[in-house]
Amino acid sequence: MTRSISHRSGTLLALAAAVGFALQAIFATYAYATGMDPITLLVLRFILSAGAFWVIIAVRRPALPARRFLLGGLALGLVPFALESASFFLSLQYIDAGLAELLFYLSPVIVVAVAILRRRERPSARRLGALGIAFGGIVLVLAGGAALHPD
Repeated sequence: MTRSISHRSGTLLALAAAVGFALQAIFATYAYATGMDPITLLVLRFILSAGAFWVIIAVRRPALPARRFLLGGLALGLVPFALESASFFLSLQYIDAGLAELLFYLSPVIVVAVAILRRRERPSARRLGALGIAFGGIVLVLAGGAALHPD
């Protein structure tokens, strides 16, 4: 019973996170319309995220991970994720939120395709099917999106 409740809670939390993540471009566009700049928005976003993170840590009190893991996570957060977030939020000043999201979601397709081409991943039927579905969805949205006009 506990596993079922835990699984259901995890699924609901993942769904809530996905919805919030999907709506961030729309919220950013509204924030820009009020005069907020991208850097201020990013700083507020990271402050709120850090606050939520530390509340979870205070409540759950998990064991400290290995130092190597902590340093690796910190390095990934400070450099690539910060650059990706800044690029995404800055792009919203020049392109439609829908187009920015589509370009953002195209990156996993590119990463997997390159990994297959460089022979770091095997081109299994499941992997190729997922790539096809993801790429097909992006093409369909772009082909039917009259509002997606880049600057």
